[in-house]
Amino acid sequence: MIRKTAAALIAGVALALAPTAAMAYVPTPTGGSTATLAPGGSAVFSFNGFEPGENVLFTLEGEGVGPGNLAGTTSVTKEADADGAAAATVTLPEDATGTYVLSAEGEASGDAGDITIDSGVSASAGGTGSSASGGALPGTGPADNTALVAGAAVLLVAGAGAVVVASRRRTDA
Repeated sequence: MIRKTAAALIAGVALALAPTAAMAYVPTPTGGSTATLAPGGSAVFSFNGFEPGENVLFTLEGEGVGPGNLAGTTSVTKEADADGAAAATVTLPEDATGTYVLSAEGEASGDAGDITIDSGVSASAGGTGSSASGGALPGTGPADNTALVAGAAVLLVAGAGAVVVASRRRTDA
């Protein structure tokens, strides 16, 4: 009976920790998942969570990116530092409108993340310089779900323990 109890507890802990292990190397942009950058402006965007030394492919998509003035893409490869962080400089076109997406993908791991960059000019304004109403929404939740996953793991283990105690009481009765 003790072996079954131990096996059940180990299985419960493994099930609880599996999602945490899977989320360990999901790249996240420093500062959140959205940013605002004025047309013609430049900023450095950094992502954390890659394997140290891994090549990271950054791709920017949006209006006026790449050849011509149509929606397009442009890419650059950077190497992640010893802490697994990689950064790329983004310069929006002078006539930028709407939103742009900067994606980062590790070439070896396949881990990927992205950030949405708002130009501050609505796409319907046609690049006249009119400001978009609202802008980016403020972040209201946690940057990561570590506490949530840990709480779920504790509840799962406590529930498994309660099942074991209940089954022991039935056996003893």
